[in-house]
Amino acid sequence: MDIQLGILDSETTFNYARVDYSYEIAGQINTTPSGNKRIQYASNNKYLFTIQLNFAPESVWTDLQEEITNSKTNDLSLIIGEDNYTVRFLPGTIPKKPILGTALGYNINFILAEV
Repeated sequence: MDIQLGILDSETTFNYARVDYSYEIAGQINTTPSGNKRIQYASNNKYLFTIQLNFAPESVWTDLQEEITNSKTNDLSLIIGEDNYTVRFLPGTIPKKPILGTALGYNINFILAEV
């Protein structure tokens, strides 16, 4: 599947993407003085997108690094088919693994959080 990611109206298209959706129910568990548990929920729930780019050449890695830089100061638009989400990269390590035994490029994995 193809996805588009970037600043609104200047998105970059990434081919051969696999997208896994997770729905984050934000909240926390509190213990009362009597020992009972109370759950407090946030007013908004958000999606987490785990994205894997398959067979990505070096140029795709360069494009992704530009979008990571953009995400530090701007919200990004993620377009999957007809759906449009406002996202940012989750902090952490983004593995870039060569496809062993071939010269086809890399598999790149990262997580985006809806904001």
